[in-house]
Amino acid sequence: MVFFLVPLITFGAGVFAGFYINQNYEVPQLESPVVYYRKVKDFVDEYRNKIVCFVSSFF
Repeated sequence: MVFFLVPLITFGAGVFAGFYINQNYEVPQLESPVVYYRKVKDFVDEYRNKIVCFVSSFF
């Protein structure tokens, strides 16, 4: 029973802290998840191309 309450209390404290911070501080709005997905995808593609060019320069 205690193992069920600990995550619930932790989640509740996190939600409360998030509401408190959002109400009392100027927090910028997050962008759409699609924007972050594209940024990560572009980063991975760029990194992958650099690794392929680096490795292929040895062969």
